[in-house]
Amino acid sequence: EEEIRSTVAAWLRPGYEQAIANRQAQTLTNKANLDADAIARGMGASTYVTDVKNRQQNAESRDIATMESDYGSTLAEYVSEGVEDEANRALQVEEFNAEQRQKAYEMAYAAALVLFQEYKN
Repeated sequence: EEEIRSTVAAWLRPGYEQAIANRQAQTLTNKANLDADAIARGMGASTYVTDVKNRQQNAESRDIATMESDYGSTLAEYVSEGVEDEANRALQVEEFNAEQRQKAYEMAYAAALVLFQEYKN
């Protein structure tokens, strides 16, 4: 399971990391635009601008938390499917091996019967 988890995380995580970085960059851009707009209006560092910037930060935090949650559930789904596939493959191997052992026992039994018949004759 751990091997499957690390393999899936290796190709799944970078996409989420990029999405998180993009969301953080969007927040920085929005904050810079708010500051520029406030300065252009002569407001400077007002409580309104601070409040709007805080809401931007809170929205970013919620979005990132949602992305992390999505990542966790997607990772769990892929790992679960991978573990199930591996279990199915292991079962198929066990079934094949059991069939081969049974065939070998049957052949050995048949050979023993022939030898026993020869011995009796």
